[in-house]
Amino acid sequence: MTAKHLDYHQFGWNICASMTDAQNNTLAFFFGIEYVKDVGYRGGVGFSDSEDGFKWSGFTTTDLETTTNPWSAKLTSSDLPGMFVKMELTSGLMGSADAVITLTADVIDLYGKNLKVDVRLRDPYGAINQGYGTTSMYPHYLTEAQRTAIMALPEKTIGAYLIATRDPMDYQGAYYYALPLMDVEQFTINYDDVTLGGTSGKSWMDYFVKSYNETSIQMQAGSRWDWIAIQLPDINTAINVLKISSSVSATLPYARLFHTDGERTKNGAYKAAHSWALDEITIEPVPGSEWTSLSGQKYYMQFRIKLESATKPGDLTVTTLRNNQTVILPEGSNYQGLGTVEGTLGGQAVHGQCWVEVQPVGL
Repeated sequence: MTAKHLDYHQFGWNICASMTDAQNNTLAFFFGIEYVKDVGYRGGVGFSDSEDGFKWSGFTTTDLETTTNPWSAKLTSSDLPGMFVKMELTSGLMGSADAVITLTADVIDLYGKNLKVDVRLRDPYGAINQGYGTTSMYPHYLTEAQRTAIMALPEKTIGAYLIATRDPMDYQGAYYYALPLMDVEQFTINYDDVTLGGTSGKSWMDYFVKSYNETSIQMQAGSRWDWIAIQLPDINTAINVLKISSSVSATLPYARLFHTDGERTKNGAYKAAHSWALDEITIEPVPGSEWTSLSGQKYYMQFRIKLESATKPGDLTVTTLRNNQTVILPEGSNYQGLGTVEGTLGGQAVHGQCWVEVQPVGL
């Protein structure tokens, strides 16, 4: 999780967090460093504390500076000297419990305003295999033959299919890990000479490595996704929920649960404690919850997640924290921000928080 994987087409670290400042206001925060082959490295940082939307900045550069002791990864703007985003492991081992990660940045946004951040995260839990097996393979689509084989198995899960067939699923997705329950120990955000700070919050970090070929590009034509990273800190539980749709392949839903009592694979990361079968997962927007952005795009602000299971049934309602949390990226705009989670899991009432990433209605 700390190496440059330049033999792949993409890799990177993406961090999203809920932070509570000294006035008890909740902030949405994100930070990212990614590599895209033939494009270079891109870094970004931003936060939102009101309906005014995100204050953020990003840039692309040609090199990623790294150190090994302590490990760090830093992007520096070639256009504006002194502008940077940096991620540093200040204690412990990446992916292991009690590791401490510091995020710093000094950037200028599109309005010429300075944004500086200093965030310290502690991981009390450790890494999870968002995907399957020791390599944590996370397919982004299934062929018709693969889906038919999965649905013929008693479990009807991708994990059971991979155990039964050893299908490598080359180029079908990402090797995908996460740090799902990190604590925000301290943060300072200075924007336009106004400083916000606090000592509490929760963060989720995704780490991925992927490559693609002509077939995988064709199979993901027109892809869109709705991703909900659920944190239930009261029961030390995280649930990764994702629905991927495309114009070529059938919709692929995921819902996988992780907690501190889970088993581990050989790489030391946690296995999913429960994976719902493909036909047990329903992720749907709530009609009437639409919000329209200034650009005219509509987004759903509430989702219902139904998880059928004899042992771990779930019925969860996700509600976004505030309307205006859209982000404009090179691949287009989407909605990324905080939400609340209420409902039942395994017959017990649960409540928590989540990070929501969804596409505009109609795309």
